[in-house]
Amino acid sequence: MKRDDLLEAAIKEYVHLDNRIRYIVYGHTHIPVQVPLRVIENPYQEDVYLNTGTWRTRYHKCKEGMGFIGWKNLTYVIFYKKEERKSDFPPFETWTGTLKT
Repeated sequence: MKRDDLLEAAIKEYVHLDNRIRYIVYGHTHIPVQVPLRVIENPYQEDVYLNTGTWRTRYHKCKEGMGFIGWKNLTYVIFYKKEERKSDFPPFETWTGTLKT
């Protein structure tokens, strides 16, 4: 995976945030990603970096090396209350779809 400057920034942001914050969400990069940042044991906490990518058309080089094909990807991030998923921790989902342009 290439260097993600927003991921590096997200790691540093937790130092300045309320300790109840579990997720840092960014967008407007080219590729959506979900990265576990850290686990704290007591009290148990998982910190996660989520990046939704972009909705702009991206062009992908063909495997045979001749030409490019464009499409759009859109990633949604859905957050739930603990009670909604019967979880000890507020869960999330990500969904990515593709629209051929």
